[in-house]
Amino acid sequence: MIGSPKGHRPQLSVPSGRSGLIGLRERVRQVGGTFTAAATGSGGFRVTAELPVAATEPGAKP
Repeated sequence: MIGSPKGHRPQLSVPSGRSGLIGLRERVRQVGGTFTAAATGSGGFRVTAELPVAATEPGAKP
């Protein structure tokens, strides 16, 4: 996801409530994924989450 609202600075620390970037990072890591969030060089903001896909045996229901 890439966004570029002018003048917007993402909040990197939020109260316990599992919302915002910290909550996203925690949930992605809980399932073994990777998470990054950073400003882009053009003034935007990029959030990337990579999640593992569980392998199933042939004939198994997903």
